[in-house]
Amino acid sequence: NGRNIIQLRAINCLGALAPFIPIEEFDKTIETLIQNLEKGGKDKPIYIQALGTLGSFAGPKLGKHVSRITPLLISAVNATK
Repeated sequence: NGRNIIQLRAINCLGALAPFIPIEEFDKTIETLIQNLEKGGKDKPIYIQALGTLGSFAGPKLGKHVSRITPLLISAVNATK
């Protein structure tokens, strides 16, 4: 799917920039991703991919959000069983 390819490329670009994004902007981005993940829907895998990519590129910045992200990821995994 062309849309998914574009989304994944955008996520990878965002990940590469993550270490250089000011913490305030990074936090806003993470908050938006968490809110969209909480809403659910067909784009849930994209938000999970984005959070994972940002975490791999800028893990220390993501640390304070882990307590909110973890239950959402567990819920998403359990929903696929």
